[in-house]
Amino acid sequence: MGKTKQGINGVIEKATSLQKNGNYLNAAKAYLVAFVNTNNWRFANEAGLCFQQASCLLDATDAFKKALSIAPDRNFILFNIGLNYIITGQYELAKEALQEVLRETFNPKAAFELGWIAMQQQDWDNAIEYFDIAIINDQALNNFNITSSTSLDPLMASSVYLNKARIYGLELHRYDEACKMLSNLKEVANDKRRIFTFAKEAMHKEKIEIAKFATTLILEDYHEFNQVRELCDELCIIPDSLSMK
Repeated sequence: MGKTKQGINGVIEKATSLQKNGNYLNAAKAYLVAFVNTNNWRFANEAGLCFQQASCLLDATDAFKKALSIAPDRNFILFNIGLNYIITGQYELAKEALQEVLRETFNPKAAFELGWIAMQQQDWDNAIEYFDIAIINDQALNNFNITSSTSLDPLMASSVYLNKARIYGLELHRYDEACKMLSNLKEVANDKRRIFTFAKEAMHKEKIEIAKFATTLILEDYHEFNQVRELCDELCIIPDSLSMK
């Protein structure tokens, strides 16, 4: 027998409170009770998100699928399923879900995640293609003044430039393209921390020229001066214009 409206409201309030307090497992269970009694896809989706936070990933996928069965046009639920498959290492299932999202909606984040999967599978060409789609779609959203919760955020844009620099500079030996991506990290994303991360990775892989280029981009204004100085020493770079303080 289903709960009364008052009883359901109490369950929803309990679920919300548990979620705010970080008790994600019990919050998920409460949201599922609300879903069973209302058939409202939102509660199943929230249950899935809470199960994710509680690292109950099979339960999360099941909850997301319940939500999607009620609201098949809500592509962000399918996106949540795709992310959950990534977390569980089920890359082929993740690709299937995210590719469907990308076919149906303007979703730069889905393109980014597909690029990340391609990187893990060392499918460099497809990784670059998906990362390019992510950036192009984000620019298109801005050009057409479309507001979307799936728009690529600045942190993810920075991740695109870093990952493309890694592919070009550390895997495909395409120095010029790698330099362009690193320059974008500085000039467009203003993310010097990630340039430093790349420089260290390049040095450890003995890609000395690209490591030097990355380091010179952050010589004068990187706040972690001691770390940059150590990297300069390792790469035998003499920072002529750097003020030693």
